[in-house]
Amino acid sequence: MSMRYQRLIGCAFLALAPALTGGCIQSPADGIKKAEISEQIQTTTSPTAPTTAEDTVPRLKTLPQGIFPEALEAPLLSAEDFTRQYAQAVQSALPTTTVTIEKPLLVYIRSRVGHREATKIDLTKMWLKCKSDPGKRQATIAPSIEAIYNMTNFVDQPLQGEEFIDKIVPLVRNQTFVQSTLASKSKNKKPDAYYEKLFDGLYIVFGIEDPSGIRLLDTYYVEQRAHIAPIALRNRAVENIERILKNKIVIKAEGPIFRVETESNYEPSLVVSDKLIHELQTAVKGRLVVAIPNNAEMFICGDETPGALVKLKETAAEASNRGALPISQKLYIRDQGSWKVFTAFDSQ
Repeated sequence: MSMRYQRLIGCAFLALAPALTGGCIQSPADGIKKAEISEQIQTTTSPTAPTTAEDTVPRLKTLPQGIFPEALEAPLLSAEDFTRQYAQAVQSALPTTTVTIEKPLLVYIRSRVGHREATKIDLTKMWLKCKSDPGKRQATIAPSIEAIYNMTNFVDQPLQGEEFIDKIVPLVRNQTFVQSTLASKSKNKKPDAYYEKLFDGLYIVFGIEDPSGIRLLDTYYVEQRAHIAPIALRNRAVENIERILKNKIVIKAEGPIFRVETESNYEPSLVVSDKLIHELQTAVKGRLVVAIPNNAEMFICGDETPGALVKLKETAAEASNRGALPISQKLYIRDQGSWKVFTAFDSQ
């Protein structure tokens, strides 16, 4: 399978926020050249949120804790203050970017790693949800910032030899994630993220394990600093994920289906490893069917378990609205050593 590359700049996809990071907040006067701005992106929020304040903000697996300013929950928060608090939270989560406040409820975010374009983020819809809801704002904006964190947390420090190789991991993302980042029309721009097509609209994006979370590998980094061949990159990433998840996969029954849990949002990555797929196969009756609704959840069943396929389909549709990065509502079946989209439902 040949390696393909594409530009993955921060952007919204499905019903969630766009992505980049934050390290330096600029005022409107500091500005960003309009030529550097990608296509316009609006930010929306997760459809559900906890009903309590800070202690019940979803503890996301990759988002650093303590990034939300206390002033965010102020009862009389203005649109201007909300914009500043949002920018500060992004800055705290991702210190390798510059956040420019163009005006209330409009910010531009640009990574200072590599040659990435700025992303426009319209906070209007998020503000409408947050302005009369103090105590819940952190939970409302958390999925947005996690999406930013996951999509644009690129490697910016040199890693040499085995130190680099041992940390490469495969991350499964969908076609929408890839295609929605094709905002730049510049012919001279290098693509940002290194990726490979997996199967039926799913892709492998490569990252590095880091104390701050998973950091994506970009094309420049791999070509100019890592010096690793595409096939070696994938093979080592698979070996690493097998080592990382050894004896750490938890399979929990939920009616006729099973929830699969791992550490660090690696659930979707299980589908790239034959060894880990076999471990899942042993838990079900019949051929293995998987659902990968978002970047933090996986559900499985066997195609011979009564009622399981319908339940799995319903669960995939519901769970695609959770998590920072939706992946797919489809079901995939393991058939003769390869993955296929599963559509042949029995009447159950």
